Amino acid sequence: MQASAELASGVRYRTRVMVMVLLLGGSVSVGCKSDPAPADGAPAVSGSAAAKAAASAVADKGSAPAPASAASGAPATEDTLGTPPESFSSGEKVEVTNAVGLGCEARSSQGWLQLLCRKKNGTGGRPVRAVRDLAAYTAAQANPDAAPSENAAPSENAAPSENAAPSENDAPNAVEGQSAEAAPDASAGELPNVIEPDEQGELRVPVPWRPGHTAKLRVEWTDTSYDLEVDGTTARLVLPVSLGLRRQCEALRKESQAVVDAAEKGDVAKLPRFGMCQTAGLGAWTLQLQKLEAAGAAPARVVRASFEVAHVDPDGKVQRAPFGTLAFAPQGLQAKPLMVYDYDDDGQQELIVRYDIVKSSETPAKLPAVYTLRGGEVRAYDKLEAMGPGGVAVEQLDYDMRPDLADFGPYVAWLSSDCGAKACPDRITGPLFFAYSEKEGSFSRTHSAAVGALKRACPKAPDPIVAMQGDAVNAARTAQQVVCAKVWKQDDATVLAAIEANKSKLCSGTEDCPLYRTLKAWAAVAPPATL
Repeated sequence: MQASAELASGVRYRTRVMVMVLLLGGSVSVGCKSDPAPADGAPAVSGSAAAKAAASAVADKGSAPAPASAASGAPATEDTLGTPPESFSSGEKVEVTNAVGLGCEARSSQGWLQLLCRKKNGTGGRPVRAVRDLAAYTAAQANPDAAPSENAAPSENAAPSENAAPSENDAPNAVEGQSAEAAPDASAGELPNVIEPDEQGELRVPVPWRPGHTAKLRVEWTDTSYDLEVDGTTARLVLPVSLGLRRQCEALRKESQAVVDAAEKGDVAKLPRFGMCQTAGLGAWTLQLQKLEAAGAAPARVVRASFEVAHVDPDGKVQRAPFGTLAFAPQGLQAKPLMVYDYDDDGQQELIVRYDIVKSSETPAKLPAVYTLRGGEVRAYDKLEAMGPGGVAVEQLDYDMRPDLADFGPYVAWLSSDCGAKACPDRITGPLFFAYSEKEGSFSRTHSAAVGALKRACPKAPDPIVAMQGDAVNAARTAQQVVCAKVWKQDDATVLAAIEANKSKLCSGTEDCPLYRTLKAWAAVAPPATL
């Protein structure tokens, strides 16, 4: 009798959910044409008619639907997944796309990933909750009397019940409108469906982190929401975006790809992908490849790539501004994904462009690394000077979750194979000089955190300045030593004397060479910061 009652209750509950979906415009027909999946260049969006229906809210035109089930793929047993470790403090740091701008960081340990979100994100919002099965949660909120506990979720360790929402890998005849059923009560060892911040206001979200396992969770702040998408051992935080923005981002991706397709294959081999939208608030940023030109023959061949920065608003409207031109040898440009952060706390996330020119036959220009949108116009961020030449790196020097930027200052040079030394690296540099992000939106090269990072790179004044490796000069190490000597305020005459005394070694017995001239010029240049 008890089983019959539970079955009848389940049928009545599913009927109520389906009626609610139909009344709110949800579809329960099989085989209906769905929105096209986002292409490579479009910000990812995953939707569920059930989630929209159960939320009992009328969506604005063009707004993005909420994701459905938290995890997809074959059900995993408790033996294969286990339980999350009690602490991730000793785990390996993992880069999760968009985590920094949201005040989050991630670590992996024992086959699990923990996303830790601090008290505030980059725009001042506080973390509210993370939800594994959003359809079950919103259904429970819409009909709390009939739905089971909101904190219960089907464990990722347990086999699916008859009320479990279908995963993305289920049969194609699965009906989206029927996936809003609430989850069964949680039992021992199961992961909670809803995760809330701890007493310190920090949100800690554990998910399985292993090949073959995928998961999707909704993470909510007081001012925004993102989807945490995990695929094996990669993860990203994705902002649900409008269809108009998705289409415009795809058009921009194709625009950049057309430039690559028209170039010689040897010039664009291993070229980073450009034109990819990086979501920011309700809009997105992208770095557009506008033109590619190449001249000369190897090894002196140089590729010049011209870029512009573009901002896309939620309706798909694009604002553009020139970025500049990067000069590099074929396969000599590296670029990490774009980043965003609201440095000046105006509610609009700035764009951060990270890149590294590791090989070139000419010196690239210094370029702005941060762009902002003000008064409807894209422009370089005026609280940070142009950085480079040749690269911009990002790191967090302390626990304020603000991205700090770094370059090599004036101490970077690209060498040919005849630089003078027996072994000539493609590039020599000094240590990284950081621009520390201040809370009011400015940057400081001399903040204690930036100086501390410099001291870790140059712990003491070097002696000797010219580094040998056997009977030959170590060009890369010597470059570091010359700059560290400058950082430790050794006078120009002392540094220059060391270079002059070893000129024959630097130039392999000749009177002059590019390596000698480069280091001699560095000896006369003041560093951005000193110790």
